[in-house]
Amino acid sequence: MKQENFLYNEQQKKQELYERDADFAHIIASRLNQLIEDKVLTGEDVGRASHDKLDEFLYLFHDQIIDGFFYSIAKGKIKRFFNGESTETVDLKKRVPIGEQYTAMMKEVLMYSKEQFFGINGMVLFGSRMGSYADSESDCDFVWIGQNRGVSPANSSKIAKKYGFPDGLSLSAKLDSQGRITVEDLKCVLKNPADFSWCLWTWSPNRVRYIGDDEENINQQIQQALNSDAFKQYKKEMLDSIKKFVKQQAQI
Repeated sequence: MKQENFLYNEQQKKQELYERDADFAHIIASRLNQLIEDKVLTGEDVGRASHDKLDEFLYLFHDQIIDGFFYSIAKGKIKRFFNGESTETVDLKKRVPIGEQYTAMMKEVLMYSKEQFFGINGMVLFGSRMGSYADSESDCDFVWIGQNRGVSPANSSKIAKKYGFPDGLSLSAKLDSQGRITVEDLKCVLKNPADFSWCLWTWSPNRVRYIGDDEENINQQIQQALNSDAFKQYKKEMLDSIKKFVKQQAQI
């Protein structure tokens, strides 16, 4: 009986996780239909978008998707993005460090933080600044990894001030209200990243990097988890469902 209860609870948990992600896929589809109604996109734009294209759309415009509001500038970027054009701003003042330059900057932040605060092992970087484009409105998305769940919000503000991050856009983490997990927490995430919604929708293999203690080993584990057949298949199902929902909503 105990074994049966365990199996039932596991199946129930998987069903609840699937429904959670399916609900978010519905939200994404609603946002895309909103853009179609506003004549920013067409149904054909969404229909022919590859999985990689949809995945990149999610990471570039994640905040607007969550908020359900697209500024005119964002709409212009989205239109160019789906047309295969550059989304990069021409305003050089708005350019910020991205990719390797951003990683190097965050390593300085990490070094300072480890000197000032107890129990920090590292951080996982993700989001638009780890890709090919970001501007001054782009968040610094990362998760603290620490023995005692990392750095408090107050101390994060001190770090933000020291390194000149703009107010309200600094040191954000789309994990939980604290934005901090332990090393053991991270190991649980990597065992099955599909169980974690923020991982499914915001972490992509080429835009995630861990910096800190045991860097090479942890990065290898991250890549193995995100490139596993099970995770890729689950993400494919969710991305396919977005297109399906867009088509269904367009017919209503």
